Amino acid sequence: MDNLSNKALLIIILIISSMVSTPLFADSWRFEPELDETKFNFGEIQIVRGVDSRENQRFPEFYIKIYKGNKQIAVFPGMSFEQIAASKDQTVFVAVSNSGLPKTALMLFDSNGSIRAFLNHGQGNLKYCLETVTLKRIWYDGENPNITFHFEDNFLSEITINSCNGDAIKISDLLKGKQNN
Repeated sequence: MDNLSNKALLIIILIISSMVSTPLFADSWRFEPELDETKFNFGEIQIVRGVDSRENQRFPEFYIKIYKGNKQIAVFPGMSFEQIAASKDQTVFVAVSNSGLPKTALMLFDSNGSIRAFLNHGQGNLKYCLETVTLKRIWYDGENPNITFHFEDNFLSEITINSCNGDAIKISDLLKGKQNN
């Protein structure tokens, strides 16, 4: 090859390598500058999921507020969820998220506003079907989570959820791995 061909080949290689080095699964997001509060009612318990992006549209303030009647009994700043379910007596709640913003993957709390357990993404025995740099942390079936509360002798014995690969998984199994993280 002559010198001109070598230079052309080098330029082509540099152009291709610069395109390939761009992350293929990079996330991009921007929230509308607003206060968004969604209310979930379970008998006398109301759970408010809030996102305040009025000041910061890239990393807004996330929070969960819990009310019993008209009285606010708990606030969990920096936490959120996509889906929530309550036990039949509405005393135990499971909130889950496949989103990396914020890092909350699973919350288990009671009707008194006490957190009983939680996992951030990357903790516990969470097995992901899909992950992107920041936003996607798909570990449960978002279309059909089928959060089920199992009782023995009128006592809650287990909670299960459909994983992203279709298997029913026990919340207790997910939490066991938290000690190792």
